[in-house]
Amino acid sequence: MVKKIVVILLVVVVGGISLVRVAFGTLSASIWTPTPMAVGPRAIHSLNPGTFRGIGDGYYGEIVLDVTVDNTGILDIEVVSHLDTPAFWNMAYTNLMPLIIAINSTGVNAVSGATYTSRGLIAAIEDAMLQAGADLVSLRTAPEAPAAVADGAPNGAASALGPFAAGTFVGIGAGGYYGDIHVSVTFSQARLVDLEVVYDNETPMFANMAYAALIPGVLQAQTYNVDTVSGATYTSTAFLAAIQDAVRQATGGGAAAAAFTPGTQTGSAEGYNGAVTVAVTFSATSIVSIEVVSHDETPMFANMVWQNMIPAMVAAQSANVDAVSGATYTSQALMQAVSQAIAAAQ
Repeated sequence: MVKKIVVILLVVVVGGISLVRVAFGTLSASIWTPTPMAVGPRAIHSLNPGTFRGIGDGYYGEIVLDVTVDNTGILDIEVVSHLDTPAFWNMAYTNLMPLIIAINSTGVNAVSGATYTSRGLIAAIEDAMLQAGADLVSLRTAPEAPAAVADGAPNGAASALGPFAAGTFVGIGAGGYYGDIHVSVTFSQARLVDLEVVYDNETPMFANMAYAALIPGVLQAQTYNVDTVSGATYTSTAFLAAIQDAVRQATGGGAAAAAFTPGTQTGSAEGYNGAVTVAVTFSATSIVSIEVVSHDETPMFANMVWQNMIPAMVAAQSANVDAVSGATYTSQALMQAVSQAIAAAQ
């Protein structure tokens, strides 16, 4: 009876578990495994095909996984057992597993807030992969996205979407599962050079699936006309729409790009408890990043403001965004400080 109660609680807490069973006295879960997807860069290994059991140390004990491989990489990962807290387990699993399978590498960052569980998962996968014949150094080396190629280089053909106004433009794509997605796109006169998601509210698991495939795919194809990622269609569609919007701006279809002196400018304004000082980095055409370098605000209210308003400012390319309710003084100080830095860069 006790075991049944434990199983029921885990089903409620871990929404991704499709089947939970008690086997040989230990909790064993068969968890949804994403369909391996076509990803631009994917590490290739020389392996012995089969299923191998790996063990790693989690926060509360061993994490046991069955990893199925073909001769080049990971096909499937099944969780056999673990003892970690379900909430932290779910955070680590849903963020790391799709990405590790997508890039065929354990060269990924641990999930913040679930570090021990993340490390245990990675260690278990590495244990299984070593049994399959993988080289640990190669396994831990994440494949790189296609490098930016100088204009005119033999393998750096110009994008058919150009020519572009060289610089960085932020595009907004509607239709994500939980709202708009904002992507910063850097252009040379002939090519898309770099892509960075600067704002989204998507579920991390599906966002990671989409971005891991689409960012290198778009850079390699030099167009937003690429296939969406199966299982992350809404996120993929909004991401590609954001790139299309940035391309429209860079080819003269949008409002004229702002003119800034490239570099970093500082600004300062009085908040509730004292001065709020920011450092704002600019390219020739856009706000690239905003960092609060000093303040004396109450941490709880300050964090609310920084986490909500800074991404919104970069996405909007403006200091004029909505203030955070309940933290008006701190919000106004941030807006004034960023406005001061923008004025200094113009």
